[in-house]
Amino acid sequence: MNDNPLATIADWLDEARALSARRNPLAMALSTCSAQGRASVRMVLAKAYCAGSGHLVFYTHYGSRKSGDLDSTRRAAAVFYWEEFGGRQLRIAGPVTRAGDAESDAYFAGRPVASQINAWVSEQSRPLDSLATLQRRAAAKAAEFGLDPAALADPEPAAIARPRHWGGYRLWVEEVEFWLEGTGRFHERLHYQRTLSAELLRGAEPRANGSETWRLTRLQP
Repeated sequence: MNDNPLATIADWLDEARALSARRNPLAMALSTCSAQGRASVRMVLAKAYCAGSGHLVFYTHYGSRKSGDLDSTRRAAAVFYWEEFGGRQLRIAGPVTRAGDAESDAYFAGRPVASQINAWVSEQSRPLDSLATLQRRAAAKAAEFGLDPAALADPEPAAIARPRHWGGYRLWVEEVEFWLEGTGRFHERLHYQRTLSAELLRGAEPRANGSETWRLTRLQP
């Protein structure tokens, strides 16, 4: 373990990226809650992590159920689990803010063309009569951008602008727990918590890496 929990998160994520046998080693279960108190959880991909300020970035449709929850409560929790490391969990909770347009634009520009087109045509979480309907909409949208429908099979990105209804969120590390599986249920659980400043959440330059006051509690398994 590192004295700075934000650096330890980076170390664990780097180790996970090296798991060549796993298809999505940075997949995390993202839990949200609606304004009415209805909980929901789904798997999303963590696409970036800033160890300096301590936030994860993921991307989604701003009209989706998760976005509705996030925009109303401004909070979320996430957990990564890696069986490959003998049983290891990384649990994060904290406030959520939208990523800036430039950050979302840069990520969108590098997505495969099919993913770019899908972001334009999918009304995420809304009912759909058949997958064929979505595929037809995708072919029509590709034609609007001057692309041959066959281009949707290309793994490379196209020069397509990001739709305003799609972009990133930042999950800020207010709490983090490092969970390591032990023998006979004697698991190791280290819980860190800090108080985030409004300036940090607005995107101001963070203080020296991890210099905030962290409260460490060892939890019983």
